[in-house]
Amino acid sequence: TFNLSRTLDDLDDHTDPFHIPFTLDQAIRLIQRNERGRAGIQKAMMIANWRREAERREKRLTEGVDFADLEDDSEELLAAQRAAVSKIAASWKRKAAIRCVQRMKQEEYIFLGMLPPVEKPPVDQIALAEEIRVQRRQSQIEAS
Repeated sequence: TFNLSRTLDDLDDHTDPFHIPFTLDQAIRLIQRNERGRAGIQKAMMIANWRREAERREKRLTEGVDFADLEDDSEELLAAQRAAVSKIAASWKRKAAIRCVQRMKQEEYIFLGMLPPVEKPPVDQIALAEEIRVQRRQSQIEAS
C-alpha cells in the first residue's frame, strides 16, 4: 500500500567491527602519539601542582609573623593575635552551627518517623549512688 518492496533487506552488517584500516606502523605511531600526549598532560599537571604548592608556601612565609622578634605591645603582634582569635572564633562558631544543624536534622528525622525516638529514662543519681554504697558495704563485709 505504501509502495514498499516485499523483499527482505539484509539488516546484518557482516563486516568485522574490530577491523581498522591501519598498517602496523600506523597503529604504532598512533599509540606513541597518544602516549606522548598523555605523558605531556600528566607532566603539565604535576608542574602546575608544584607551582601551586610553592605559591602556598611563599604566601605562608610572607603572611607569617615571627613572634619572637616582636615586642609585647607592638601593633603587629596585636594584629596577628586579633587575626588568630578571629580564626579560632570562626572555627568554633562553624562547629557550633554544624552541631546545631545536626541536632535539628536528628529531631526532624525523629519527627518524620525516619529514626526511632531516643528514649532516655531519667536516672535518680542519689538513689544510684546509695545502691552502689550498699553493694560496696556488703562486699566489704563478705570479704572480712
